[in-house]
Amino acid sequence: MAYALVAALGEEFSKDMVATGFKDTTRIASSDPELWKDIFMSNNHNVIIAIKRFKEILFDLEKDIIEGRAEELEKKLKKIKGMRDELI
Repeated sequence: MAYALVAALGEEFSKDMVATGFKDTTRIASSDPELWKDIFMSNNHNVIIAIKRFKEILFDLEKDIIEGRAEELEKKLKKIKGMRDELI
């Protein structure tokens, strides 16, 4: 996901346009690509499942934004926040 987030920005973005949160979130994308290739390929079944789930979640959030469903979006974001808060 870190690699995808960096790639999503494209080459037109400069390093002065990102803050520490972005740098922390994408730290893995700065690590050895060969290592991550091996991790992805040796665990390809679970990686594909995670990518599909991530795409579903992004699509769902995008749909709420496009359709102007602010309350539904907020409800989902609160749920996700709660899940994250329980991890830390």
